[in-house]
Amino acid sequence: MATGLMHTVTRTRLRSDLILIGSAALGLSLAPAEASDGASSRDDVIYTIKPGDTLIDIGRKYLISPQAYRAVQRHNAIRDPLRLRPQTRLAIPVQYLKATLHDAQVVAFRGTVQVLQKGQAAPVQLQMRLVEGATIETGSDGFVTLQLANGSRMSMPSNTRLRIARMRTYRINRGADLDFQVERGRVETKAAPLDNPASRFRIRTPVAVTAVRGTVFRVGYSGPGAPSTSEVVEGKVSVDHSVVPAQVDLATGFGAAASQDGALEREELLPAPMLAGSAKLQRDPELTFALVPSDAARGYQVQIARDAGFVDVLAEGRSNTPSLTFADLPNGTYFLRAMAIAPSGLVGLAETHAFLRNRESASAAALPGPERAFRFDWNLGDAGPPAYRLQIFAAQNQAVPVVDEPGLTAPGMTVTALPNGKYTWRVGQVRVIDGTPEEYWTPLESFSIDF
Repeated sequence: MATGLMHTVTRTRLRSDLILIGSAALGLSLAPAEASDGASSRDDVIYTIKPGDTLIDIGRKYLISPQAYRAVQRHNAIRDPLRLRPQTRLAIPVQYLKATLHDAQVVAFRGTVQVLQKGQAAPVQLQMRLVEGATIETGSDGFVTLQLANGSRMSMPSNTRLRIARMRTYRINRGADLDFQVERGRVETKAAPLDNPASRFRIRTPVAVTAVRGTVFRVGYSGPGAPSTSEVVEGKVSVDHSVVPAQVDLATGFGAAASQDGALEREELLPAPMLAGSAKLQRDPELTFALVPSDAARGYQVQIARDAGFVDVLAEGRSNTPSLTFADLPNGTYFLRAMAIAPSGLVGLAETHAFLRNRESASAAALPGPERAFRFDWNLGDAGPPAYRLQIFAAQNQAVPVVDEPGLTAPGMTVTALPNGKYTWRVGQVRVIDGTPEEYWTPLESFSIDF
């Protein structure tokens, strides 16, 4: 039965003076006007004037060249570069600041992932270093995870294109500046805390900017005409519309969708959908996961990873129905997380489940000889120490087995003296999943004896 959900949505349209990117969330004071040389005040770094400071001294210590102070002088409309009032704030466009550049490292990837860096295109490699200006793109089968110098991690599923705008630390305030552009697709970020109040971490789309100080969140943008989505799994973020003066602050369990027409909508994320039936054991040729449907969802998303932290993502799928099917995977233990998608496009909260991939096979054959011997073999994969149980039933009585052999350690057994007739058989094994021992059986197989 489908489950309903009370769904809270707040629509925000602000028409006050321009609210600059994440200023409340970042605790920064940003310049109030656009720079005369074309640099946007949104990218200014604010320096508080100390007694004895002059623009010439600041230029020598902190700017890319001693003469760059003249651009800062024009930007702040300062008449005398030698006379600055202590405790006033100086807005410096970031392109004039000395900085230490950082890189990002590829820590996991799958499928097709391409990097464009320093004018060269190349397939991604494990431990590859990416620098400012690089663009990374995943194909229809691609997934990649980056680790930043400050310990933050960014994961990109298939069909995502991300450009690295800035990864640096400024000498003037030792503040980090992490700035990324999602040109298409989705990015999930686990941001390390920014202890320095002068630091900032922003992820942009053409429609909105999400600013954080340390949190787990997702940003998505599927292309022109589509909304930009921000979803907070843990912590807080600030979202600014890039077209109109509008801003919302989001806490854990909330998201916002920014549309091209200027709307900025905040709403509570849908809860994680429950798994319908038992999906802990996947033994069919294809993996199938059924979810309990929700009346509030327009679709569902499932991810499969080798690790519980979803650094090494193996597959992702979306469906309008609460049933998703994936291609074959090697036998082993994996992790799954399922999410419901709201009509706004926001992807809801997720719950992680461990499951066992154990593709099985079984066969029965008559052996030549006077003893009427019949051989039963099976392959139940790598599911722990071997301890099997073979049961054979007469077709007319499926309740009481004619053969019941527990405690088998070999993946096969020979049975003799079975009379003519129709039979079914199966093999069981005790497996420990999520710390609980459970007995699993192969599907019943049929065979006949008539000779």
